[in-house]
Amino acid sequence: MIALETASRALGAWDGVLRALPRASALVQALLRREAVASAALEGIDASLADLALFESSGTPATERDAVREVANGVALLQHALAGTSDPLALHDVLMSGLRRRTEPPEANAIPPLADDLPRLVRAAIRHQHVSGDRRVARAILLAELGAFFDLSAYFVEHEKEYVAARAGAQTAWLDFFLRAVTASATAAASRLLLLNTRLDDWRSRVASARNAIALEPVLENLLAVPATTGARIAEMMEVTYPAARKTADALVERGVLIPTTVGKRHYFVAEVWG
Repeated sequence: MIALETASRALGAWDGVLRALPRASALVQALLRREAVASAALEGIDASLADLALFESSGTPATERDAVREVANGVALLQHALAGTSDPLALHDVLMSGLRRRTEPPEANAIPPLADDLPRLVRAAIRHQHVSGDRRVARAILLAELGAFFDLSAYFVEHEKEYVAARAGAQTAWLDFFLRAVTASATAAASRLLLLNTRLDDWRSRVASARNAIALEPVLENLLAVPATTGARIAEMMEVTYPAARKTADALVERGVLIPTTVGKRHYFVAEVWG
């Protein structure tokens, strides 16, 4: 099956990039947020990466909607799945934490008997096709089964009509669509990881002359995933006073890493993303 071989190679290439990058776990956090936004969009939840960044950097939603908090919960859902949590009910509780509304937890509906020698990709695809309830949890479990924490749902959003039709249709049609999605998503995610790694290296070179360059490392890594921050957030990550954190933020502005702005409270945004 050519599509299966192609998807398997794409996953192998993704895994190779992960193994080659020393800071891969930090870089993957950016992709988890893209996945959380896209997976929520498939369920009719409208919140952007910008909304999420503002919320995560200050704890204050960019809007009055619960959607931003729900997408932030989606990030936590993916992080729990990445850490090895596989119980759908436990993952659903993470997703629903602190929300006023509740969705139905995922349930497996009459999954057909699966041969023991089925390839991992095929087995995961068939299981996903037969899950009902909140599919954000199902997609998180799917990614965990594949060991591929990238924004697969972005492909589903881009081809949403085909995604819905394929899941509801014959198994062969679903497998064909799913394998194409994995191939495209894994290839794009590997390239994105390399770009993020290049960005981080560039930032590190810009701050190398700073006296606190080593202490800045967690700040820079966090900015890859959450491209907005505040003085209070920097103070928390660096374990310094607020005035010291503001000086650090201003230094990052001088070096072209951040740009200052005011959104409700003073924020600093990543220049390459927001500039």
